[in-house]
Amino acid sequence: MVRNSRVFDQETVEKWTIVYGDYIKFINNKITNLDKCLIDKDFNLNKRRTSGIIVGATSYGLILSFDEMIKSESLFLVSNFLFKNMLLSKKSFKYCIYDNACHLSGYIRNNVNTDNGINNNLLLDTNLIIDNFHIGNHTRSVCFEKHSSKNYPDLTSFDTEI
Repeated sequence: MVRNSRVFDQETVEKWTIVYGDYIKFINNKITNLDKCLIDKDFNLNKRRTSGIIVGATSYGLILSFDEMIKSESLFLVSNFLFKNMLLSKKSFKYCIYDNACHLSGYIRNNVNTDNGINNNLLLDTNLIIDNFHIGNHTRSVCFEKHSSKNYPDLTSFDTEI
């Protein structure tokens, strides 16, 4: 009687050795620092063709717009999506709930009114909030102090995980 073996074939072992080797090199090159948030959207182990979709919705669940994230979920793409929706609505938004709001906040501050960046201050008026599902993954105190929904009384009864 021949039993199925749990031994992987050579090709699978080589593939995952390369992928995890790249990951280990990437992690070792990063400076681990408690002042730096460890959430990183730029490195992706999956070889997917798309990173999914980004959706703009109201607090009532009405979807206003969406866009496909072709290669990665970059801060440029997210800030540009937010900015385009502000231009369509002709006003700034009170809140933007996003799992990587801490990095988006820094990106917007560094790129407003620069040659390559966002050419309007509408984004600076928006409170960038990390959703309740993802806040536990963040490590910096600023992530909790500035970007937690618990700091905004308007959001206490709002489900930020939707």
